[in-house]
Amino acid sequence: MQVRVPNSFNYILNPRTVTANHPAKMSHLRRTLATSAPRVVFSGIQPTGVPHLGNYLGALRTWADIQSSASPDTQLIFSIVDLHAITQPQNAETLRKARREMLAAILAVGIDPKRCTLFEQSRVPHHVELMWILSCGASTGYLSRMTQWKVYIYDFHFSAVVEGSELSGAGTE
Repeated sequence: MQVRVPNSFNYILNPRTVTANHPAKMSHLRRTLATSAPRVVFSGIQPTGVPHLGNYLGALRTWADIQSSASPDTQLIFSIVDLHAITQPQNAETLRKARREMLAAILAVGIDPKRCTLFEQSRVPHHVELMWILSCGASTGYLSRMTQWKVYIYDFHFSAVVEGSELSGAGTE
């Protein structure tokens, strides 16, 4: 199967860029998806706990709009990206509950499993296999030149320092 990437792929891939605050982008997305050429839309959301207004405004509402405006031959793929949620320590039961709650929220906003593919990332072993392949090609030296990696490492180390210091409130009365 050959997938043709539209010029507006960033709008389709990243629902945060397509919100009610950007009506021009949303109308462009509707026009792009309504064309007769077959398209594939993929987007994912982390199970961050109880779904909230930010989830709705950031992704879920956009997914529902995409589903209603896309042509019937557009393939819609939505995912709960629970593997992304375990980059920090997680309680397994809390994560399972968060996945169920996110699925309930996705269904509640009107995402139709008969119209789209809806899956949990951790249930598809190909994601982990591909991560292994890609991580073999992305050295720490390469990652250290990326702004996103620097911010992540800084936040991780800073939070570890704060938790082990007097700033965390440990040992205070």
